Amino acid sequence: MTPLCVRILSDVPGLDVETLAVGIFARRVTLDYILKAGDRVEIYRPLTMSPVEARRWRAKLKTPQLD
Repeated sequence: MTPLCVRILSDVPGLDVETLAVGIFARRVTLDYILKAGDRVEIYRPLTMSPVEARRWRAKLKTPQLD
């Protein structure tokens, strides 16, 4: 297992790190990246809904429903 995977797993158990995209300071890196002091590890996950769907959902919540 790569050093970055080991570090992520020790901090957040239960993640499938082999399928996640990761980055350091908004730059994607591979899982074999060696962490340096002060690196901010970012774990990117897929969106649960598209931005358009999310906007429609929020708008629907704000408008009063007339029956």
